[in-house]
Amino acid sequence: MNNEAEKIYSWSFDSATIILRYCFLAGIGYLIFYVWKAKRFSKIKIQEGFPTAKIVSKEILFSALTLMIYCGASWLVFYCQKAGITKIYLDIDQHGWPY
Repeated sequence: MNNEAEKIYSWSFDSATIILRYCFLAGIGYLIFYVWKAKRFSKIKIQEGFPTAKIVSKEILFSALTLMIYCGASWLVFYCQKAGITKIYLDIDQHGWPY
């Protein structure tokens, strides 16, 4: 990866993007369906009740573990690129869209 690309993309930037995107989207979904419009959507829910605080905290833990796995995969890609095992290119014209 050239210096210009390294200024834009890094493992820490990629990991932060993954975490923030997930928290934003999952947070919005939770707020809409379980807080703001909970009564309205309770009629069409598959589960009869709402999750307890223990279940919600367990789901947050599982989500955090999943995010660590995705960030680990991101680290592996950037590590392989720095080690010369693979290449990352940003210019589509270099190889074309089918590549």
